[in-house]
Amino acid sequence: VLGTKIKKYLHDHGIKQSYISEKTNLSIPTLNAMLNGNRKITAEEYFLICDALNVNVEFFREYA
Repeated sequence: VLGTKIKKYLHDHGIKQSYISEKTNLSIPTLNAMLNGNRKITAEEYFLICDALNVNVEFFREYA
């Protein structure tokens, strides 16, 4: 669920996965797996993604 919310946010704001990859040092295949629900997102990865997007860690709880 978390990955799909992040994926929707990226889509809604025109942000490419390559941007997140560069900012977080996570590979594109890893990001794809997380955003498509094929791999769990660790807390550390989640914090990196939120930091890269400049959103509070609580943000995706409410994002629909």
